[in-house]
Amino acid sequence: QTGLINTRFSESGEVWTSFKDSLLATLLANGNVAGNTGWDGVVYYGDSRTIGDSGTIDNNLTAAAATGTTLTSAEWLTTINSVRTSFYGFNDDRGRPFNTQAINNLRAIIHPDQERGSFEAMNQATFTGGSGASNEYGRRFMNGIDVLPYIASGDSDELYFSALGSVRKPFIYQERTPLEVLVLSGADDVAVNNGVMLLTRQRFILTYGEPRRSILFTVT
Repeated sequence: QTGLINTRFSESGEVWTSFKDSLLATLLANGNVAGNTGWDGVVYYGDSRTIGDSGTIDNNLTAAAATGTTLTSAEWLTTINSVRTSFYGFNDDRGRPFNTQAINNLRAIIHPDQERGSFEAMNQATFTGGSGASNEYGRRFMNGIDVLPYIASGDSDELYFSALGSVRKPFIYQERTPLEVLVLSGADDVAVNNGVMLLTRQRFILTYGEPRRSILFTVT
């Protein structure tokens, strides 16, 4: 009578989307834990992987913040520069630069604790001369920052950067069976279930992809 059933149905879509966010958060948090490996059999966020003639690939970086483990806007700009430099330094199995195109779409996933500093970094102008000209460093070198509340508070010091501007991605999502939604709202169904029942099912996998396209940056 109040339309709340249809509202709840709409909310179920939001819940399903958030469920995949929670799976991604778990994947990120476990990326530097032994046993969670990339396609090369090495822990996904590691300090010393080598692929052919790539040389050492370190996608598990750390740096200290001035206070605690929450970055200021200035520290965010330093972090962005450090991450971009690292991405540029990753080579393919023949020793050639691997992320020349991928770096054109750089995004970060963060805990809400890091949101303010990142927002200020992405929107501030650093003045460079008496003419008043400015260089918006954050927005020039980052395509966006995504806040993921499913990241546990204990992992709020971890920032996850992805280079997405090329074909091979840092994470793999494959769908085997598309999402199917069943609404059991007939009179007999309502009587049996003591209400309207909403059923969903889908088969997919979300797993680690190319480790040279992702960097874990831990604030110490």
